[in-house]
Parts: sequence; C-alpha cells; structure tokens
Amino acid sequence: MRDLGRSTLTDQGQRASALRFGEQRTMALLEALAGLAYIPKAISNRTLHSVVTQRLGLPPETYSTAQMTYDLRRLRLKGLIERIGHSHRYCLTALGIKVVTFFTKLYHRLFCPGLAAMVPDPTRPSDLAQALNTIAQIIQSWTDEALFASVT
Repeated sequence: MRDLGRSTLTDQGQRASALRFGEQRTMALLEALAGLAYIPKAISNRTLHSVVTQRLGLPPETYSTAQMTYDLRRLRLKGLIERIGHSHRYCLTALGIKVVTFFTKLYHRLFCPGLAAMVPDPTRPSDLAQALNTIAQIIQSWTDEALFASVT
C-alpha cells in the first residue's frame, strides 16, 4: 500500500509512477473506477476517459487519451487493474476494488470535510471546526506558557 504514493520499479524494471492521495487527477481516476467497480463490464480507455474528464470538470480535449493511457499504465503497474487477455481492456483486481473504495470514501467523508472545517466560517461553524479551534487554542496556550516559563 505504501508504494501507491511513490514511484516504484516493477520486477521487470518498469517504472510505475505514483498515485498520490488527494491529487485532483488521481482522485478523479479513482472515483471513476469506483463508479465502474461493480458494473460487469470491461474498462477501456474510451469508457474511463469520459468519466474521468467529467470528474475533473474539464473539457474532454484538456485531458487527452494519451494521459488516460498513461494513467491506465500506472494503475496496471501498481496492481489495481489487470489486462483482459491480449486486449486493451481491463478489470479491477481485488486490491483495486479495495483501494478505490477506501480512498474515495476516505477522501469524501473525512479529508474534504476536515479541510473545510479548517477554513474559518463564523456564520456557520461546524462541530468539527469548533473542535479544531478549541484544540488550536489549547496548543497555543501551552506553547505560550512554555515560552514564558523558560524566560523567567
């Protein structure tokens, strides 16, 4: 799992680029795969490209089919998808299903709300935002006490 977020070399000496959690393109790719994970249909450059483009919110020409090919290669070398026969169609592996499910749920249910809670919105502070503010105040007071205690 640790190898997903960094560049690695396969046993055959092929370089597998990183799939970094939270990166817009990676998350759009994983979200698209999560949506296709339980549909009994092969994944291809064409089917995945349109979904990833929609997830990125970009015009189709902005995310090229060459970039999609590169992303499919990264997914295959990381073991998240496997080629079906000698075709250009793929299916998710057991690891791939676990990764796309876990990463997308983690991103949308914890990571995004957590980041949103850090942005101050005094009109509608969430419970998480209030808790984070309390923690920040406590740590700041401990820091202030430690700094002033060592001076005297």
